[in-house]
Amino acid sequence: NTVILKPAEWSPLTAWKLAEIIAEADLPPGVFNVVQGYGEEAGAALVAHPLVPLITLTGETTTGSLVMENAADQLKRLSLELGGKSPVLIFADADLDRALDATVFQIYSFNGERCTANSRALIEESIFDAFVQKLADRAARVKVGHPLDPATEIGPLIHPAHLERVLGYIDVGQQEGARLLTGGRRIGAEGNYLSPALFTGTNRMRIAQEEIFGPVLTAIPFKEEADALAQ
Repeated sequence: NTVILKPAEWSPLTAWKLAEIIAEADLPPGVFNVVQGYGEEAGAALVAHPLVPLITLTGETTTGSLVMENAADQLKRLSLELGGKSPVLIFADADLDRALDATVFQIYSFNGERCTANSRALIEESIFDAFVQKLADRAARVKVGHPLDPATEIGPLIHPAHLERVLGYIDVGQQEGARLLTGGRRIGAEGNYLSPALFTGTNRMRIAQEEIFGPVLTAIPFKEEADALAQ
């Protein structure tokens, strides 16, 4: 099957590099294609084109709703990955050191700008306070810096507008009554640098329900397995 990749307009270079690698691998011309542009123009044209029978989208829920609406006339097949809010579940009998490593990596690597980020940590009540304190200590020690510095663990967010969006969620969390234990502050006057944030809160809060797409983790207690799965 031939493929047309339309990357996000804020991250064109990695998609272009992938196309170059595929060309070097001798895949026949025209099998893998890259179209750069804005979603409202390039993306919408691809969705509407009669020779595109299947669309897979990774993006915002509102974008997915619009794509589904525009694809309906031609009964196109859709595969949508939208607004991820993946949880990590941590039980009292876990290997807590490994659980800590996994939780920190899954939310703070790639600046939290990943659709598979575990942006909720559901933690059994009996270990909640102790585990959250260890999380806060680790988050506070994550090194934020230039992405070409080998010691850097978190670089800048992708765009100034996205930094403002993430900072907006930091404000929302505090307005909802969530407790900000560490981070959530802009670093420096230049660049889109943000210190890794850790909240404690409840599952009903917006910071626990909406995809932030940044280095922001919400820790939530649960009573037992059934409660964790319900949340």
